[in-house]
Amino acid sequence: MKLGKIIAACHGLDKIMAQDLSLPMAKQVFDMREKLQSSWDFQVMQERKIAEKHPHVNPANGSVSYDNGDSEMEKERLAELDSFIKELKDLAEMEQDLSVEPIVLRSSEENIKIAGNDIKALKGFITFE
Repeated sequence: MKLGKIIAACHGLDKIMAQDLSLPMAKQVFDMREKLQSSWDFQVMQERKIAEKHPHVNPANGSVSYDNGDSEMEKERLAELDSFIKELKDLAEMEQDLSVEPIVLRSSEENIKIAGNDIKALKGFITFE
């Protein structure tokens, strides 16, 4: 499974965990999130390493700054930004040895609010019925 898919699922699970669920469902969601935690930690550690390699890139918004009129600096900084973006994409595409048994979440039993994008991110982790 790709690391980017796992990280997207973590974000979706975090949104569900912030809501009140029945105890059995809350425990299942918590356990699933815990199972993904080591991948999350790995992602954070690798992102830090990538950011350290590219000190001129602002990782918060994926931008660089340079002096206007300094075309050489502009060229170097944009190349650094390209490398930063490529390394993040490669990280997201990294395969992780992880298998999960999807949780079944029945809308008739749980009253949660969730965005369609989160449902997409949770595909394979939660089965919505």
